[in-house]
Order: sequence, then structure tokens, then C-alpha cells
Amino acid sequence: MQPDENIFFTYTLPQSNSFSPTMLLTYTEAPVSVSFPLLSFFAFGHHSTNNPLIFYCFRMNVIIHIANSGYVGYAQEICDLIYESAQARGTGIAKRSAEYIAEKIEAGKAVIALDGDKLVGFAYIETFSHNRFVANSGLVVHPDYRNQGLAKKIKRKIFDLSRKLYPNAKIFSITTGLAVMKMNTELGFKPVTFSELTDDEEFWKGCQGCRNFDILQRNNYKMCLCTGLLYDPKAHPVQQASPFAKKVVKPVIKIKKTNKLHKR
Repeated sequence: MQPDENIFFTYTLPQSNSFSPTMLLTYTEAPVSVSFPLLSFFAFGHHSTNNPLIFYCFRMNVIIHIANSGYVGYAQEICDLIYESAQARGTGIAKRSAEYIAEKIEAGKAVIALDGDKLVGFAYIETFSHNRFVANSGLVVHPDYRNQGLAKKIKRKIFDLSRKLYPNAKIFSITTGLAVMKMNTELGFKPVTFSELTDDEEFWKGCQGCRNFDILQRNNYKMCLCTGLLYDPKAHPVQQASPFAKKVVKPVIKIKKTNKLHKR
């Protein structure tokens, strides 16, 4: 099967007259025999009371890019996706303008996930306290592409980019999302109090657009609904290869010499 080939199957959706894009197993509730990994497929379809649900399935081709000026045109769409995602979760979010997102994209301090030309995910880097602290912010995945491990891949990409650009900086995050907490923990982040995070006013100004900002103010910026998480590179030293590993050890071969007696 080629990436642009379609497959389809039918399934009657019990006691429902509506359908929204979703992963295959959500409605089939049983493994589907396909040629590619299941996460590579996506289903669209429609349902009526008299006809079975028809799924049209295609293989996704999501690529996570390190952003550059060529992706600036997605800035407003990214802002909308971040805001709509926060509204759907019912959680606070630090609002960012399209101009701000465009600056991050042009500076190469962001990653963007695309399925062809379709925006499906994003995250960006912020620096504070003279680059001593780095925040991975704005992690978002399009609703149609969730529950497929894409958020974890984006998080890994932006984390690795942060470590490359700012190897000595502490990377931190404040979040109310359980999934983000889990991803950060797997990368080596530890829960900390806000006092261990940056005291840069620019960072905390970013919280003014959050619906929970008044809680943060009432607690003198010491606590809020978010959990603080911190990755300290000093706690994760890079393992240096042993000098012995660099040496080529040649096997010692003993040659047994035989003493021959010659008679005159």
C-alpha cells in the first residue's frame, strides 16, 4: 500500500447518529489488520440511522520540523490552536500574540509538526534570567491527531533543541496537565516549588493572560494551580567515555618456538 492509497471498511456505530474523526480502534474495539503501524492511520466517515458507518482511512505523514522563517505563515493558526485547546481543557493559558510566535519561529526556537501542509502540533522555547533558565512552552497538538503519541515526540524534540541551544540552562515548566507532567518526569524533570524557578518578571507577566492569574497574585507568586517542574543539567552529567575505551587493544598472540637439535 502506498501512502496516498485509501482503504475503507464498514462498521455500524451503536446508538449514535454522529461521527467525528478518531482513531480506528476507538470504534472497532478490536485490532484491524493493516500493512502499516496503526498509529499511522486515521479515519474519517459519516453515519446515518439506516446505513453502516463508512470509514475512509489514509496513512498520515507527520514530520516534526525545527522552525525557521519558512513557517512564519502558521503563526496565527498556532495561536488559535493553543487558545482553543486551553478552552476545551478548561485550563488557564498564557496568551501569546501571532507576532510573538512568529519571532520564535524565525529565531529557530520552536518546533512545528506538519502532516503535509496541515498544522498538527507546535512548541517553542523561552529564555529567562540571562539564559540561565529555559521554558518549553505552548505545547499543543491538533484535536484530530491526539492520543497517538505525537505530543511526546514534540516534547522530546523541543527538549533536545533546548539542550542543544542552552546546554547549561535549567529547563522548567509550569502546568496543570497530567500528561505534560508525565512527559516531563520521563525526561528527568523534578517537581519543585516556584521559588526554584526563574524570578524573571517577564516570565510571570506571561501568566497575566491565564484565567488563574488572580490565584497566583494572591499567593505572591509562590503557588498557583500549576505544578512547577525543573530539569537541572547538573543533576544529569554527560557520561564521558572511558579513556580505556578509546584504545585499541590488540590481542597478544604467543608464538611457541620449537628448539630443534641438529646432529653433526
